[in-house]
Amino acid sequence: MRRGESNWRTTTHPWGGRVRPLQTGGPSEPILTVPDELAGVEPVALTGNFWVSLPDLDPATGAARSIGVLSEAARALIEFAGAPEAVQRDETRDDKASGVTGGGDPPPGRADAGSEPAAGPLLVPVVEWQGRRIWPPPQAAPPAPHPPAAGSPGRGNGHGPQPPVHYLGGWIPRWFIVLPGPPGLGLELTWLAPVDQRGFAFYARLLPRPVPAPAPLTPPHRGAGEQQLPTFTGGPAAHDPPCPAGVPLQPVGAAPLPAGLRLGLLVRPGAVFRTVYHRRRLSGHSVPYPHRWTRSLVWEAPGTVPAGALALRSATGDEPAPTGEPGEWVFWSGPGRGELIVYGGVAPEGDGAATTAVHLARVGWSTLLGRTLGWLGERDPFRPLQTPHDAPSTPPVTRHRGVDRDETGQPSGWAASPRAAAAAPPAPFARPAPPDPAAPQVPVRPVPAVPAATPYDPASPGPAPSPGRPPGRDATAVPAAPLRLAGLARAVAAGLLTPPEARGLEERLRRNLWFCVFFAHGRTLDGDRWVHLTSRSPRYYVSGAHWTRDSLLWAFPAVLAADPWLARDLLVAAFARYTRYPGEHSQYLDGTVLYPGWELDQAAAWPLSLARYLKATGDGSILDEPAVTRGLVAALDAAEARRDPRTGLVATFLLPSDDPAQQPFVTYDNALYAQALDELAQALARLAPDQPGRPDAPAAGRGAACSPPPARAPRPPQAGAGRAARPGPWLDPGWLEERARITRQAVLAHCVVPGPWGPQFAWAVAGPGGAGAVLYDEPPGTLELLGPYGFARRRSGDGVDVETVYANTVRWIYSAHNPYGPPPGPFSTPTCPHARHPWLLSVAAGLLAGRRAYLAWLARAPMDSGFACETVDAATGRVRTGPAFATCAGFVTWAALVALESLGREAEPPSSSSP
Repeated sequence: MRRGESNWRTTTHPWGGRVRPLQTGGPSEPILTVPDELAGVEPVALTGNFWVSLPDLDPATGAARSIGVLSEAARALIEFAGAPEAVQRDETRDDKASGVTGGGDPPPGRADAGSEPAAGPLLVPVVEWQGRRIWPPPQAAPPAPHPPAAGSPGRGNGHGPQPPVHYLGGWIPRWFIVLPGPPGLGLELTWLAPVDQRGFAFYARLLPRPVPAPAPLTPPHRGAGEQQLPTFTGGPAAHDPPCPAGVPLQPVGAAPLPAGLRLGLLVRPGAVFRTVYHRRRLSGHSVPYPHRWTRSLVWEAPGTVPAGALALRSATGDEPAPTGEPGEWVFWSGPGRGELIVYGGVAPEGDGAATTAVHLARVGWSTLLGRTLGWLGERDPFRPLQTPHDAPSTPPVTRHRGVDRDETGQPSGWAASPRAAAAAPPAPFARPAPPDPAAPQVPVRPVPAVPAATPYDPASPGPAPSPGRPPGRDATAVPAAPLRLAGLARAVAAGLLTPPEARGLEERLRRNLWFCVFFAHGRTLDGDRWVHLTSRSPRYYVSGAHWTRDSLLWAFPAVLAADPWLARDLLVAAFARYTRYPGEHSQYLDGTVLYPGWELDQAAAWPLSLARYLKATGDGSILDEPAVTRGLVAALDAAEARRDPRTGLVATFLLPSDDPAQQPFVTYDNALYAQALDELAQALARLAPDQPGRPDAPAAGRGAACSPPPARAPRPPQAGAGRAARPGPWLDPGWLEERARITRQAVLAHCVVPGPWGPQFAWAVAGPGGAGAVLYDEPPGTLELLGPYGFARRRSGDGVDVETVYANTVRWIYSAHNPYGPPPGPFSTPTCPHARHPWLLSVAAGLLAGRRAYLAWLARAPMDSGFACETVDAATGRVRTGPAFATCAGFVTWAALVALESLGREAEPPSSSSP
């Protein structure tokens, strides 16, 4: 809320005494740095891998507006953007409809630094027929600011319906376009960022007939004599576009093409930008130049220090041709060929980028696509995992499944890695026979419910995997994917979702998982080191920077559920890079301070994420990483230095929203810290139950003997307890448990205050006895999470009924007593002064707390072209602040998966309830 504005809502009950609800707008209003509210946002498609991002694909034309890489030297996101484009503007269009925000600024992601014109597309697929360009249609009007539902036609460029965008494997965007030229021809476009390569590839081909629209979803089949729930298989129909009927998986190059028809990729270089929060043009002059040795086109970022380079090369090695326009080039398909493949390599400088493009061309499109689909399929959240010996042994094709294999059928990628070899069983499993399509559908049977200790049992994706397997890759572990599919079926049976909504939700969660994996993390070109960041998309208003909360509390649980090996690498890298200043507000990609201000919840994220990893994998070898133990020491030192001796509470300067704290002791932060210490203590105790846990007796190393917990198989060597790099209390379960107990008791003694329905948690207090208590809540660190995180479970010695206190608190959050409670509208959630619109983070917290109606919210809200954003409009569900919020996408996806697993465990379908 800006200065001078009044609250849209006030509390209906006056408050007196020491407890008051927080409102803003008074003379002592804190200084906030808040996002701009967006009247409209242009639709996008996107993809990427850990080295390169394509954050702004135009869904109307398939053009790439920019290419992004990460630079260690620049400590920032480097963007290669297109030249400004002259577009005929309809003067009758309202600015809001064209995506222009208040103050005359261009829409997000198009605004360059200063008064520069908005960037246009960089790489544009083109089709020419008899010397006339028929794709993209000329003089395109601005894209519609509000996209249709994913996969459905809608408003496009004024020349017919916008072609739908499908995502192969949930992540590789593909278009099927009916060309407005020669009769009976369609155009297929695909952008691929191979998961294990420093580059990307563009594929275009002409199809011999117009492409039919995807077949509609059929209603669930009901067998004779028994009501059956709809089956969700997680197979190709769930997330791959149907191959057009009668269209072979080969281009039409073998058949004669109409005279004068050719495919091309137009290159329109503009400026190179450095992005930390906001775009800034790099000074200096730089234009693409032909690299004759590699037959590629190279574009280096300007400057004396290499910050990044982009090289483009066609699969055939045909050099690009100038178009006649200044600085423009185009790659054309060969004469009579209906197929064009262009590879893009990235590196710190031009020679490396050019040779990388050559390497991609040598590997080939089919192999790159097959490996990427195999990698995605192995980690698909809705597909039961396959062991290396269960996987298909055929070479990769368009609909590749299972283990990554090369063109000879030999395992590649993870399947060929030492980890897979070490995890492989001594004898191969027999592959099950393919299902008989004529067989009757098997009804979804009730899964026995898992009883919880209390109604507020912490959400968990399941127990640790069996020993002797890579973490999370065990086919005999608790099958999360079938539970999630059963949860979707039960949501339909309970009326929470329609069958099309359930299918759409499955696809949306899959896509947002990959969005989190690839856009909240990346590897620098010049150091090949892992970095964590809010988003690699310039459309997010604070992209290109690190927040520990975002990376570890929101993104990390999703990565851990999808790929524990990757989660380990990312967690170790985070400890190594971002614990130099643990708890600081925001940091550059190299870990130095960008936006000062200490936050307790960010310090608590370190022990909590480590505990979650240990609990999920049993991999105690991570404690042998010096960066982990050093970073844990630094985080706990920083928190304990701020502990108040009068109350036992730990102070903070900023809230989880990054706004100034109203009082120094924030309840959510302290509860999170207490829970983090407690869970880490339990995880360490499970790893080495016989260790006394004293500073002078550190836990055993990987090669030492370690008694396993009762009724468990012996752990493999790599799952040992781990050594502490610095002997001391920080890895002593007893010390951690005691500090957790002190913090918990302090919260219950000083942060419980009177509320309209009885005792409830205050948001923040100033001192002993709840002095200066404030009633408030905010989605980035809502008190509703105290339930699913486990703090609100009854324990001996609490002194208060913590479950009742929690229930009263959550009731207050969603009530009219809360001045930032849910606004009216079908997509409402609690809000806060940082952004006065419904938050996706509230949806995640509600799902973890059991608000299953939020599954329908998530399935129906358009959000940001189906991707997670910060807030949406309560009436329309469209993005209002923070588009392309990658870490939020991870938190929302993980919460929804946990909610579906909970539904899948239930014996009876749940009843629908409002959030």
